[in-house]
Amino acid sequence: MRHISIEPLPFFHRGPSPLTRLAFFGLLSLALLFADTRYRYLENVRQVVAVALYPLQRAVQFPGEALGYLGAYFASQQTTQARWLLVWLLEAGIAVAIAAPAKNRRNRNMVNLLGCFKENWNLHWNCEQVREAALRNT
Repeated sequence: MRHISIEPLPFFHRGPSPLTRLAFFGLLSLALLFADTRYRYLENVRQVVAVALYPLQRAVQFPGEALGYLGAYFASQQTTQARWLLVWLLEAGIAVAIAAPAKNRRNRNMVNLLGCFKENWNLHWNCEQVREAALRNT
């Protein structure tokens, strides 16, 4: 098995070595930092670059902002649905609480009618007597 060398072919060896490039650009950045801090040379350059890159910045931020707005919209929809469900359940509970006495009254009347039927079963009775008995017991 032949060993493949990691080094590029001599044809592609151009320019300084990577370590030299790192040292050069490191020193250049330190010099620019010092010059900008001390003499404020790059303030105008920074403003021009900021104005030139602003449309690109907005274009890059747009998808994230759109997803944020969509998430907020659906979260508010979910919250609204939960609130309406709570209101609906409360109203249903109130309706049951309001309807309960009427339902109880109706059930009592039915029990009274059954009692009246049992009492009057052997006797000859008419509907008016049963109705009157039910109304008296309410």
